[in-house]
Amino acid sequence: MKRFLHGLIALPFLTAAAMAEPTQLTDPQLDKVSAGFLEIDKSNTSLTVLSIFQRSYLTEPTGNFITCSNCYLLIVSSTISIASQFGPTGSFTAPP
Repeated sequence: MKRFLHGLIALPFLTAAAMAEPTQLTDPQLDKVSAGFLEIDKSNTSLTVLSIFQRSYLTEPTGNFITCSNCYLLIVSSTISIASQFGPTGSFTAPP
């Protein structure tokens, strides 16, 4: 019975959140939006970092650069960077 009452008390809060309208971004805010993804895969034998960032304009830098001193795989470009090394601990410098 106590759970049922708690559910009834929480119901108005849940419906208010479900009925909320999303805020629309202005044009200047949309111009600054960029998508990005950073994935770090760690196992007991290797460490891999994948970084993907999309630029709003072709002339804008993405900061998508991974640096690694002892990687056996290092592919770096402005939109995608991949680095991998042996061992579970690494010395990667990934984009913020």
